[in-house]
Amino acid sequence: MPHPALPPISAAAVTLFLALAACGPMQPFGPAAPPPPPMPVAPPQSVGPRDTAFITDASSELIATGALSRVASTHARTARLRDLAQQITKASDATNAKLRALASVKDVVPPAELGQDDLLAQQMLATAKPDAFDRAFLDAIGPHQERLVSLFTAASQSADPDVKALAAGALPGLKTDLDALAHAAK
Repeated sequence: MPHPALPPISAAAVTLFLALAACGPMQPFGPAAPPPPPMPVAPPQSVGPRDTAFITDASSELIATGALSRVASTHARTARLRDLAQQITKASDATNAKLRALASVKDVVPPAELGQDDLLAQQMLATAKPDAFDRAFLDAIGPHQERLVSLFTAASQSADPDVKALAAGALPGLKTDLDALAHAAK
């Protein structure tokens, strides 16, 4: 029985309603526009073989100096050497982070962890006798720091402006750390 307040619905109206419902959602302004094309992604910038070697070698050396310095920051006998080790750890980590960012832009894959020789050196340092630790640390880290200064000095003359800027910016701190290590060795 129909409700007395509602007007009667014709069979034609019900058929029209069902036909429209079967068509899917209504699009009053026509079909939707296709999505915009994706934004172009800049291709990675490549560098020459010298700069590639700099990035990978410097990253490896920075990982090694950071690892050795972390051990010394807790094991060194003198407070001065512990402080220097903490300073080198912080500087190595910061410089390597910048180097890794540059590597990703330049399509270079630097090492992510210690090499086998450096891992062995870190383990030997960590197990050094306390009375011989400071000398063992200085002997282990010295060659790495010298190599870093050499690598960054050469890279500060790079034809690539990004490599050149990074190397020139990090070089003064690396030289300061090398001098501090030489002074601590006396």
